[in-house]
Amino acid sequence: MENEVEAADQLTIHLENSLGFFEDRRGVTLAGFLITEKEPQIGGVKIALQREWRNIVHSDDVKIAWASPNVYIITVASAVLAKKLMEKGPWHVHDDVFSIQPWPSNCALAEIHPNKATYWIQAHGIPLGMMTGRNALLIGGRIGTVIGIEDPAINGTRSFLRMRIEIDTTKPLQLGFWLPRGNGGRSWINLRYEGLRRFCFRCGRLGHANFLGKPCVYSLCPVVVREELKYGVGLAVRPTRGPSPLFPIKHPRNTIFSLMVTEEVPGKRSDAEGDYDRPEPVPRQSAVSFRPAGRNREEYRQCRPRAVGWGTTRCFGSQ
Repeated sequence: MENEVEAADQLTIHLENSLGFFEDRRGVTLAGFLITEKEPQIGGVKIALQREWRNIVHSDDVKIAWASPNVYIITVASAVLAKKLMEKGPWHVHDDVFSIQPWPSNCALAEIHPNKATYWIQAHGIPLGMMTGRNALLIGGRIGTVIGIEDPAINGTRSFLRMRIEIDTTKPLQLGFWLPRGNGGRSWINLRYEGLRRFCFRCGRLGHANFLGKPCVYSLCPVVVREELKYGVGLAVRPTRGPSPLFPIKHPRNTIFSLMVTEEVPGKRSDAEGDYDRPEPVPRQSAVSFRPAGRNREEYRQCRPRAVGWGTTRCFGSQ
């Protein structure tokens, strides 16, 4: 018996906890998962993410490191930036969704569920009297984990319910549902995914497409087959702009990220609607190319407009 205890002790090592010192020194560490069947080069992943995040975080404030195939470690300078990256998605690398999740200090990277993605989902075709927050919660709960909903009582300008849902990427995307009506009939409610890009038109899953040279091998959803439903480009819509009052759910998952940010940065909003609904500036807008009157080709070449910043130009060589 003593030998067994001694053998067990030899295989047990008690490690110390950093108590948050690692986070204070390096910033906030997140986990990134690329939902795809192929693995792109790390350089291409970094370039794609820097392009996606150009209006949210400066490239010097974020570091991206490869951990394993399609798994990445993301370190940002502050919890506020981490909150923005978590809330402003979905992000994409070559049209494949890139999911960002918190990395709790008491978890190993392999313990984080990689097959998750968060989308704003619209439910079209709902009667006016049924467009309530409670119904939005009911619909969202059938799709996935509800992160938040757009309060229809405050923003009554939309013809659809809007919910932010965390979905399981291993399952087919839901196309909609039947709504029983008072006259004994029923009507179909269409679901639309904001910012949705690559997905399979055959099985409805993220991460691959159904090509002639590489057909989809996944099984079809029995409900889709029974109802004779079809996947197509109509499932995706552009992100909604304009006023978007958010009725947040009080952290249904109780993650470490839910307690990460408790105060707003002075002068800036840290709520979920902050920069999401603000029109994106056009980065490095191209100058109009024309030859000024009275100048020869060489003078025009020296005086042509050159981009020097975000949408600004300067004429070099002019008097």
